[in-house]
Amino acid sequence: MANDERRTSSWATDAAVDLLNSSKLTSNASEKLEKLKQIEELFRGNTFNKDDDQESEAKDAMTVVLRPMFESIVTETDPRVRKFGCELSERVCVLLGENMSTLSSASSVSSSAAVERNGGHFASVLESLFVLVSDGQFPAVQKRATAASANAFREVLVNAAIEGANVDPMIDSEGSLDEGEEKTNTQTTKKKTK
Repeated sequence: MANDERRTSSWATDAAVDLLNSSKLTSNASEKLEKLKQIEELFRGNTFNKDDDQESEAKDAMTVVLRPMFESIVTETDPRVRKFGCELSERVCVLLGENMSTLSSASSVSSSAAVERNGGHFASVLESLFVLVSDGQFPAVQKRATAASANAFREVLVNAAIEGANVDPMIDSEGSLDEGEEKTNTQTTKKKTK
């Protein structure tokens, strides 16, 4: 059974790697866009009838392919592919946000690893957007990357807040405040005495 699971979960990853490699080798921008769109579909899995195996396959494919895919997009010279990278970054951030919101209710070691993995995915997306925002050759790409960056940062901040809601307050067992809160309380007391 373990071999069957390994073989099944590697199918989406293998397909995504093959599509990425073939998109890197093609010089036709339309073909490249089509292959990148197919990879995006693998990230999403079957959205209508998603089971745990398909979701796992999609996450595995994203873990292996996301960073190299964005590296490929930002090195591309065709503005259509670069603009697609901006749009893709927004959709990936939303997808990661959906994953984070489902993880926020579960508190276990596996969810902690998944949160860390999603943080790495967010970093990959934001790094590529920084490159695309500084694209001086194609103003349309730069404009789209700026809009995508705002949406991506919003999604990251919302997810940081969701994850932060699960963190225990910084008060030790004796009820004393942490160092930052002590400074704030001291400053407030000093203002009242003046």
